[in-house]
Amino acid sequence: MSKIKQLKEARSKVFTQIDDLRKATDGRLMTAEEQAKWNELRAAYDVADRAVDAEEQFLDMERRQAQQAEERRNPAEGDAAERYGKAFLSYLRGGEAGLSAEERAALAPRNEVRAGTVGLTLTGQGNGVIVPETLESYVETALKSYGGMFEAATVFSTATGADLAVPTINDTTSKATIISEYSSTPTTTYTFGSKVMKAYTYRTPLVPVSYELLQDSAFSLETIFGDLMSVSFSRGANEHLTTGTGSNQPQGIVTAATDADVAAAATSIKSDDLYDLIESVDSNYARNGRFMLNRKTLFALAKLKDNDGRYLWQQSLAGDLPATIAGYGYVLNDDMPDIGAGKASVLFGELSKYRIRMVRSFSILRLNEALAANLAVGFFGFARLDGALIDAGTHPVKKLVHAASASE
Repeated sequence: MSKIKQLKEARSKVFTQIDDLRKATDGRLMTAEEQAKWNELRAAYDVADRAVDAEEQFLDMERRQAQQAEERRNPAEGDAAERYGKAFLSYLRGGEAGLSAEERAALAPRNEVRAGTVGLTLTGQGNGVIVPETLESYVETALKSYGGMFEAATVFSTATGADLAVPTINDTTSKATIISEYSSTPTTTYTFGSKVMKAYTYRTPLVPVSYELLQDSAFSLETIFGDLMSVSFSRGANEHLTTGTGSNQPQGIVTAATDADVAAAATSIKSDDLYDLIESVDSNYARNGRFMLNRKTLFALAKLKDNDGRYLWQQSLAGDLPATIAGYGYVLNDDMPDIGAGKASVLFGELSKYRIRMVRSFSILRLNEALAANLAVGFFGFARLDGALIDAGTHPVKKLVHAASASE
């Protein structure tokens, strides 16, 4: 049995225990012992879930490594890749000024090929050096894994940071009709609009890396920089892409989403609230619909049943299919608001209608002098981006908003 299958089955066993406990306590309050068991199982499920995520990321990296090994069977390409890798490490350790003529020549062809294209770049004192594709893929995977917005949204890149007008059109009232022979074709007027996307610059904190670490080949520099930069960047960007105001920062998906037709109670959610939320979204968007919520809200929904007594949260016992809520997939995003008075704790709709605009891609800057007295080099990551929900007036994403007080 493969390791990923074992991990998924272990997660499923924990889920089964959670399911058994909530069935056993259905219709009454849990005892202190049962509540403690519930909390223990929730924590165990989180651990099992993270183990599955980590193994899936490893399998993805393993696949890329195998692909690179296949490509290197061509001796000429393999030699070039090896020369490039060594030159890149020299750049990290000594900067552009420390590169030999041979190393500059090894770096030049790939820079020429990829200059101006979508890709992860590392910028130094001069023209900048493209990092290996393994680090690019590592950071891309980390961005999708952290927070949720890079997983749910449609991400695209532009070559410059100039304001970008994304056109919208509303033709929901237009439909074909039967026209008799030789009769004129009727005309209609479409409603055109646009959403202007900007390019806000996000920077990670400056990270010191000692020369000793840079010189020690036993460490994987790609993994180090992938971990240090991508998580820090995602932590800041994901918050604004979720709840940003749109004033001098991206407008988050929660801010941009439209209120559902019915509000939930101030401090709780009923199963009918979720069905009302689904019903409020146009069928064209609902067929591709997914929920977005944080982990605390997910476990609050774990006890909810539909009108036939079936739990809304369903996990495949085989562990091969993703879990669902009321038959729809979901994205976990811990920057989503908790359940609470006046808050919007759950989104539903075609989440991919939210667009994240990146200028080129995530980049890393090497500072040679900032920490020289400590025998260290400073690195920080940055990217320019904006986010917007592309809504032509048909509201592809709705939010479940809780009443402002218990009396409402």
